[in-house]
Amino acid sequence: MTGRDEVRDQSPSSVEFSFIAACLLTVAVYALIALTQRSEFGQQPAGNAYYNQLVAGFRAGQLHLPQAPPAGLLALPDPLDPSANARFRGNAYTDGNRVHDLSLHRGKLHLYFGPSPALLFFWPFTTVTGQSLSHQAAVVVFAGVSFLAQAVILRSVRKRFFPEGSRTVFIAVVIALGLGNGVPMALIRAEVWEVAVFCGQAMVSLALMAIWRAILMPEKAGRWLVVAGLFLGLSLGARPSLLPATVMLLGPCLRAGIAPRRRISLAASALLPVATAGVLLLLYNQLRFGSPWEFGQSHQLAGDRQDRAHFSAGHLAFNLNAYFFAPAAWTGTFPWIRWPTSFVPPPGHAGVEPMLGLFTNLPFVWVLLLLPVAWRGRQDQELNVVRTLLLLVFGFFAAALAVLGCFYGATVRYQIEMTSWVVLGAAITGLLIERWGGMHRLRKPWLAPLLIGSSIASAAINLLGASGLRALHLDHEAKAWMAAGRPAEAVPLFQKAVKFDRGRPETHDQLALVLAGQTGGETQAVDNFRRALELDPARPGTLNNLGLLFAAQPERQLEAIELFERALSLRPAHPIIHFNLGLRLAEIPARQAEAVRHFSEALRPDPGLQPAREALRRLTGSNP
Repeated sequence: MTGRDEVRDQSPSSVEFSFIAACLLTVAVYALIALTQRSEFGQQPAGNAYYNQLVAGFRAGQLHLPQAPPAGLLALPDPLDPSANARFRGNAYTDGNRVHDLSLHRGKLHLYFGPSPALLFFWPFTTVTGQSLSHQAAVVVFAGVSFLAQAVILRSVRKRFFPEGSRTVFIAVVIALGLGNGVPMALIRAEVWEVAVFCGQAMVSLALMAIWRAILMPEKAGRWLVVAGLFLGLSLGARPSLLPATVMLLGPCLRAGIAPRRRISLAASALLPVATAGVLLLLYNQLRFGSPWEFGQSHQLAGDRQDRAHFSAGHLAFNLNAYFFAPAAWTGTFPWIRWPTSFVPPPGHAGVEPMLGLFTNLPFVWVLLLLPVAWRGRQDQELNVVRTLLLLVFGFFAAALAVLGCFYGATVRYQIEMTSWVVLGAAITGLLIERWGGMHRLRKPWLAPLLIGSSIASAAINLLGASGLRALHLDHEAKAWMAAGRPAEAVPLFQKAVKFDRGRPETHDQLALVLAGQTGGETQAVDNFRRALELDPARPGTLNNLGLLFAAQPERQLEAIELFERALSLRPAHPIIHFNLGLRLAEIPARQAEAVRHFSEALRPDPGLQPAREALRRLTGSNP
C-alpha cells in the first residue's frame, strides 16, 4: 500500500462509512436470525404474546393480563405443582394460548417479567401503529440498541485516543463486539425471556454510554449521570438482577480532583433516578402481589417449583465452568462444532442449556491476556481515562457475575449478560494493544493478524453455534408436532434441521421414522437411517428400525437379520430386538432353533412380552 493509499484508508469518511456498514451488517444478522424463528408459544398472532397482553392490561386499567387462567388449573389443590399443572400450561409450538411461565395469583395471570419492555417499546409501538409487536422483533431492536451503544463507545475511544489505528483492525473488532459474544446463539430463541434480558442489556449499555460522556465532559457530568441513572432505573424494570450494576454510577464521582461537595452532587444526580425507578417497581409489586419484594416468581407456573430459593454460592463454581471454561468439541460435519456436554450439576441446580464456554471457545477474548502489557506505559491523562472506562466495563461484568453465577440454572441468555462486557473489554484492549504495537514497531506485524483473525474466528464460531442451535430448536418443534399426532407438520422441520446441522444422528433417525410411515417415503427413510449410522454406528435403535423397514421387503430379509444381529451386539439383552430377530429367523427352517433361543432371550428380561410367548409356543408346541 502506498503512502497515498494509506492516507485514503485512514480518512475520517472512509472509517465512518466502514463503521456504519459493520453496524448495519451486524444488526441485519440479528434480524435474519431472530425473525426467521417460529414462536414456541404456538403460531399465534403477535397480539397474544405476553408483553402485548401486558400492554392490553395496562390500557384496560389493570396490572394482570386479560387472558383468563384455565378453569381446570384453578381447580387444582396446588396450581403451582409442576406435575399437576403441566397439562394446563400448554405444549410448546402446538398450543396457541399457553400460560407457561406466567404467574398465577388470586385467580389472575401476571407477567413476572418487569414492565420496562412494555412501557418502553410495546405500548408506544401499538399506540403509534395500531399493530402488535412480536417478541422476536422486540428482541432484535433491544439487541441492536445494546450493540450500537457499545459500538459507539468503542468508536469514541478510537476517535479520541487512537485515531491513527488501522481501519481494518477497528472494523474487525466492531464485528467481534456484535457477533462474537454469544448474541447470535441467544437470538435463536427470541421469546419473552430474551425480551427481558435484551431490554435490560440495552438499558445498561445506554447507561454506560452516558457514564462515558460524563467522564469525557466533566462540566456536564451531572446531566449525563441523570441520564445514566434513568437508563439503569429502567433496566431494573426489565431485570431486577441488574441492581448491583447501579454501583457503576459512582465511578465518575470517585475520580481524583473532584471537590467533596461536587462528589455528593454527582452521586445524587446519578442515584436519584435509580431510587425513583426502584420505588415505583416496589409499588408495582405491592399492587400486584401484596408485597413490594414479590416479583411474581414464587407464583410462577413453570416446569419446576419456583417458590423456593434459587440462588446459592454452591452453584458458582459449576456456573463459572459452564459459562467460561467448558470446551466444545469439533467434528468433520457442518456446523463442525458440538456443545460441551460433560456437566454434572450440583444438588439443586437445574442444569445447563447448550452454550459455548467463552474463554475456551472464542479466541477474541484471549486478547485480554495482553491487557497487562497494554496497561503499562505513560500515566498520561488520556490513557487514564481509557483505563477508567475499562474498570467500569469489568465492573458491569462483575455485577452480573455476582448474581447470575449463583443462580440455579445456566443458559445462553444469561451468559450474554456477562460475556458482552468481557468482549467489550477485549475490544477496548485491542485498541490499546494496537497503540502499544505502534510504540514498539518491531513487534507490530503480528498484532493486526492477531486482532483481525481472532475477531473473525469468534464471529464465525458464534454463527456456527447458532446454526447448531437452530437445528436443535427445529428438532424440538418437529417432535412437538409428532407428539400432537401431526407427523406431516414434522417432516419439513426435521428436513430443515438436518440442513442446519448435518452431524446429528438423532435428527436423521427421527426423520427416517416419520418417512417410513408415509407412503412412498421408504427410500428416503433408508437414506436417513443409513446417514444416522454413518454418523454414529453404535445406535442399536437405528439398526433395529432399519431392520424392520427391510423386514417388510421379502427380498431384503437377510439384510434385516444382519441389522438385528448388529443391534444385539450393542444391546445384548434388549427384548424387542431379540423378538424382531426371532421373527425373521423363524421363517427360515434351518434357523428355527436360533429363533427359539431369541424368543426365550426376549422373555428373560420381559416375561410379559406376549407376542414373543405366542411365537415361542407356535415353534415349540409348548407353553413357555
